[in-house]
Amino acid sequence: MTTKQNMSASAMVQVRPKDTITILKGAIQHRLPVMISGAPGVGKTALAEQAAREAHCALLKIFPVICDPTDVKGLPIVVDGKAEFSAFGDLRQLIEAKNPLVCIIDDLGQAAPVIQASLMQIVLAREIAGNKISDCVTFIACTNRRQDRAAVSGILEPLKSRFATILELTPNYEDWVTWANANNIDYRVVAFIRQHPDLLHDFHPTADMTNSPCPRTIEHVSQWMQLGYPYALLQKIIAGAAGDAFAIAFGAFLNVITEVPDLDAVIEDPNNAPVPKRPDSLYAVCGALSRRVTSKKIMEKVMTYIERLAPEFQTIFIMDAKQLYPEVVLQSGRFIDWVEKNSDMII
Repeated sequence: MTTKQNMSASAMVQVRPKDTITILKGAIQHRLPVMISGAPGVGKTALAEQAAREAHCALLKIFPVICDPTDVKGLPIVVDGKAEFSAFGDLRQLIEAKNPLVCIIDDLGQAAPVIQASLMQIVLAREIAGNKISDCVTFIACTNRRQDRAAVSGILEPLKSRFATILELTPNYEDWVTWANANNIDYRVVAFIRQHPDLLHDFHPTADMTNSPCPRTIEHVSQWMQLGYPYALLQKIIAGAAGDAFAIAFGAFLNVITEVPDLDAVIEDPNNAPVPKRPDSLYAVCGALSRRVTSKKIMEKVMTYIERLAPEFQTIFIMDAKQLYPEVVLQSGRFIDWVEKNSDMII
């Protein structure tokens, strides 16, 4: 294979979620258009929305796959005997924005070529049919890839080159855990993914009416877990949410974490509460306890129990609790002592 062929066959530049947020916030600050590609359900749109929030920007989402050319160009009207284009809807917001605004162009690759072509002038020249796009606007496009069976036929070359960079978002286990803890994902789901990080994203495009594990579908699993369905019915729901293989593995995980001790008993008597022996149960108990340290008093008691665990599980608890309740953890004397004794551990 020639060098040129090697280059054309190479993968896109891949970035993890944490780095994607950093890149997007810089792009928003300097009004640089960015395109993010990736498999369905990896969080492209969610990360663009998060970056907009963290940059304190208003948000506008447009869906070119259901747009008409007039949505992008405006309606033709006659003014004083001359033909002009009158902006309306989303286009008017882009023109009249007075404060920082992030415009997410979602599912761009599914849009018809005529719609993609109409977006070229907006993205680079920042004007269309005599209407200037506000300097307050930043464009972020999101798209699936052609191999994802998501009706993506491709993106016009002149449109691609109008974006300052094109990046492929890839799931990252550590970034997902941080996100999951901040977004109330069921602790059992987090514990399961900690033990089976390969199942965070096991996407297989198919024409069959089945789902695959990915960050989006795993979030759906968490939502179902919190609704209290009977176990037998829950297994069927989870299979429909994230696929049979995920449901079988997760069901086996739920069966073995029954040895997780009662959390109230742990807090009440941390010296004598039973400690699970299986790693899956230890992942679960660390995740569950990290969500209970709402006060310094509880943190002190839980630390007594946690220090009875293996060092790697102590670290997992500390990292989660510190993310969820930083003020409580940082004011805990037991935490300070733990850091001094475990200074070699990265937290």
